[in-house]
Amino acid sequence: MTDVLVHRGPDAAGYWSKGNTGLGHRRLSIIDLHTGDQPMRDDFGNVIAFNGEIYNYVELRAELKGKGHEFKTSSDTEVILAAYREWGTAAQCRLNGMWAFAIWDSNAQRLFLSRDRIGEKPLYYADWGGSLIFGSEIKAVLEAGVPREPDYSMMEVYLCLSYVPAPHTFFRHVRSLPPGHFVVFERDVLLEQQYWDLPAVEDGDMIRDRVEVHENFEALLQDSVRIRMRSDVPFGAFLSGGLDSSSVVALMSEVSSHPVGTFTIGFDEKAFDERPLAQMVADRFETRHHEQTVDPDAFDLALERVHHH
Repeated sequence: MTDVLVHRGPDAAGYWSKGNTGLGHRRLSIIDLHTGDQPMRDDFGNVIAFNGEIYNYVELRAELKGKGHEFKTSSDTEVILAAYREWGTAAQCRLNGMWAFAIWDSNAQRLFLSRDRIGEKPLYYADWGGSLIFGSEIKAVLEAGVPREPDYSMMEVYLCLSYVPAPHTFFRHVRSLPPGHFVVFERDVLLEQQYWDLPAVEDGDMIRDRVEVHENFEALLQDSVRIRMRSDVPFGAFLSGGLDSSSVVALMSEVSSHPVGTFTIGFDEKAFDERPLAQMVADRFETRHHEQTVDPDAFDLALERVHHH
């Protein structure tokens, strides 16, 4: 299962199993490069496999230390384990970040799966053959022996939306855990629940003082970029020259003490080529800018190299 996910985590592989339970992990090192290996165990019978990044882990770590928890690493992974010991499944409500994680609680004989609020990180699972099988991609779930039986009813949904909305997938036996949801699997009972949803917004709430709205938005966006720039590796950004990526790069350049690395994919077809706009933004914020021109065949060649490797 982890071998088919090597592209998600080329830096390390880790495994843990006991009895009829097993966790596997492929790692891309971002925070705590030397002691953040997974699956990670604590001294209280809990094991975690975690994909993502918890942005407020420094603040949570300090709060949990104040409650008597001790830490052996500086990783955000260990903070999730301590938060689970302190708050149980409610720990997910305290996290600011992107995540999909699995915690096996050996004392309660409970598996806890959680996906972040907006669904940045993927999580698929199948209740099949008396087992609960899960992974970051469908191919890992299928690798465990879940039948590759297609769900043709999703074809017209895909053609209408250009994607298949959770909890559905193109496979009849594989379910996508929706954003803001979690699963508890205990004593052969599987329970999926929602822990968060986007707040309802009334039209009247949108009509406010323009200056205040702009200032609030800028403060939130600045804080969002700042807290994401906690890492033990250099930062870069994909830059299209559009409003979203240009705003992020502008704020990154304010926060960073080094020039930000920016990356743009270019195309020979002028209608699809964003390089001139991206270059204007890169010049304005003095980034270390990189361009790569590609044609459709380049993707096939890259895939061939990956498969050969």
